[in-house]
Amino acid sequence: MITATLVGLVKRWEGFRADAYDDRKQYTNGFGTRARSMAERITREEAEGRMAVALDRADRALGKVFTAGELAKMGQVRRDCLTSMIYQMGPGRDGFGGFYEMQSALRAGHWERAAREALRSEWARQTRDRAEEVAAMIESGEYGLDV
Repeated sequence: MITATLVGLVKRWEGFRADAYDDRKQYTNGFGTRARSMAERITREEAEGRMAVALDRADRALGKVFTAGELAKMGQVRRDCLTSMIYQMGPGRDGFGGFYEMQSALRAGHWERAAREALRSEWARQTRDRAEEVAAMIESGEYGLDV
């Protein structure tokens, strides 16, 4: 389920850029979605539509990694965090691009360990502030103060 809070978090973390830019492995624009070409320029409305599609895709990928019962046990805040991670990185081959130790900790309800595992990743090294905020929400099960 895509919540308004998740949409707001992703918009804040990604920011809006109308013009495509080189984002490591692809050209990106809008709110962090793949641009159709390096010359593409999109409107905010187009970007919001692409974001909605990409968030839905990320949420479906999450549902392939965790059962409905596991997601319910985690709660909406953690689900939003995990969906945002998949949105940012893509689903990978297994639906969540690795993070096996974090997945194990989440299944066991070990929130502090899950947060630590999230921070022990290339993702965290590349987007430190965002990763620290996500990890804090995974650990606490509560949205941060900036939501």
